[in-house]
Amino acid sequence: MSKTQIDELLQSIYYQVNERMSFIEPKDKVISILLFELANLTELKGENENALQIYRTARVYGYDGDLIVARMINSAQSGFDYYRIKAGTYGAQLRDLRESKNIVHPDYLYQIETSVLVLSIVSIVLLIALIVFFLKWKKLKKSISAS
Repeated sequence: MSKTQIDELLQSIYYQVNERMSFIEPKDKVISILLFELANLTELKGENENALQIYRTARVYGYDGDLIVARMINSAQSGFDYYRIKAGTYGAQLRDLRESKNIVHPDYLYQIETSVLVLSIVSIVLLIALIVFFLKWKKLKKSISAS
């Protein structure tokens, strides 16, 4: 599919889901499947954080199984990788700036250092949330299997 076709399909599914969700309560199989497919298309566009949120909503509406968990982990990991790469890029820029510190204004260096720190913290929090989510999912799966 071309990017235009993906965008059109994404908009169509979004419209359908948005209309139906306004009057259908959670635990509806059709809505959960539409949300899952909407999240897949959103992730295909590279919008990992949006896709992760839509996957979560699909689970609220009853979509369950290993596939959605794997997709959620993949989305979170892609987001984590993005921030890790960005932090690495900023780190390299910071090293370059420190080497040429005489030319650069100190406030600019402070802004970059702050950005690197914030990106690192966000990456760590995202990783911790992913690990906690995975552990809770495993625990829930064990308790359901034991029942």
